[in-house]
Amino acid sequence: MKRFAFVLFIAVTVTTCIQAQESSMKNSEYVKMPVNISLWKGYSLGESIARGRKITNYISFNIPRGRASRLRGIELGVFSNEYSENVIGIQAAGLANIVEGGGAGIQGAGLANVVSKDFTGIQAGGLGNVVGGDFIGIQAGGLASVVSGDSRFLQAGGLGNVVDGDFIGIQASGLANVVNGDAQFIQASGLGNVVDGGFIGVQASGLVNVVNSDTKFIQAAGLGNVVGGDFIGIQASGLVNVVNGEGTGIQISGLGNVIDDDFTGIQACGLVNVASGTFTGIQLSGLGNVTKNVAFGLQIGLFNVSADRAVIPVGLVSRVEDVPAWYDIWVDETGFINAGYRSGTDYFHNLVFIGAQASDTFRWTVGWGLGGHVQVGTSHFVDIDAQIQHISEEDIWTDRLNELGRFRIIGGWKVRDSVSIYAGPTLNYLVSRVNDGSDLASWSIHEEYSGNRWKRLWPGFVIGVRFER
Repeated sequence: MKRFAFVLFIAVTVTTCIQAQESSMKNSEYVKMPVNISLWKGYSLGESIARGRKITNYISFNIPRGRASRLRGIELGVFSNEYSENVIGIQAAGLANIVEGGGAGIQGAGLANVVSKDFTGIQAGGLGNVVGGDFIGIQAGGLASVVSGDSRFLQAGGLGNVVDGDFIGIQASGLANVVNGDAQFIQASGLGNVVDGGFIGVQASGLVNVVNSDTKFIQAAGLGNVVGGDFIGIQASGLVNVVNGEGTGIQISGLGNVIDDDFTGIQACGLVNVASGTFTGIQLSGLGNVTKNVAFGLQIGLFNVSADRAVIPVGLVSRVEDVPAWYDIWVDETGFINAGYRSGTDYFHNLVFIGAQASDTFRWTVGWGLGGHVQVGTSHFVDIDAQIQHISEEDIWTDRLNELGRFRIIGGWKVRDSVSIYAGPTLNYLVSRVNDGSDLASWSIHEEYSGNRWKRLWPGFVIGVRFER
């Protein structure tokens, strides 16, 4: 069997020499080698026949290294496969495949694949892949895949992928993906994705996504997302989302969201939302919300700031430009004397308050409420609001359930420019594990004890004075 294989090999080689010699007589520029064997660069069966002419290989074996002009078939190299013009076919090398011209097909190398011009097909390198021109196909490199021109389809690099032009397709890497032009479809990396132009698609990274121009669809990052132009879609990050242009969609972050221009949608974060242009939508934050101009908006946060009155702020303190704040002092049937800070818009307000009861039993309360304000003429008004307050008894803070809810309808009269008096009926509901509430009001319309809780419902009244700041 071994002798037969050796004889076959000799026969194929001789036949190749004859065909190559005939080819060289017909074509003075190229010598076609159906089978070529190279021992080193410049030392091959084809070189011995070509005598200075260019070589086109169809089946080539490089032991360990070989170089020719063109490939139109399959080549295997122990070390490297090198071509001065272009390759169409399949290359497999222990170290590298190097093509100085264009290429189309499949390249597989232990270290790297390098193509100086356009390439269409598949590149798989243990370290990296480099294409000097446009690329269409699949790149997979242990460290990096680099394309100096436009690229399409798929790049996968253990560390990073770099495209010096536009990119359409999927980039996946352990560290970073970088596109110096526009990009579309998917970027996924362990650290970051950077696009110097616009982006349409999905960006997902462990740290940060950065797009210097307009962006659409989805950005998801462990730390932050940054868009240098307009944004339409969803941004989600562990820390912050920043859009330097207009925004439409949803921003969700652990710390803050910033829109430098108009925004329509929802901002939700743990600390602060900022919209510098016209805002239409909802702001939700653990600390504060800031808007400049509002077409229509809902702010929900501990502190809300708006330069426009067309907002509904829900929180402890809300500051709306050119809208004054008010200080209230009032008493009710429970015997509590209360002082509160009222803020918001001309038609909607938040109220935080504190109070104490003048009785033998030490009681104090802290509460919050919200409601609406209707102006009747120039001197009269009607407020409708709801409040919830916690009552502490005989202690700095009672950690048991002792909550009083109150619904109020009050009418007021402005007696001076900055002073008003008001009064009205209330409906009160106590839920407590401390007492039955009979010492807060001796009358009731409903009482019960169930689940280790007292529940009591009664009508009441409120009388107060309001000072405008």
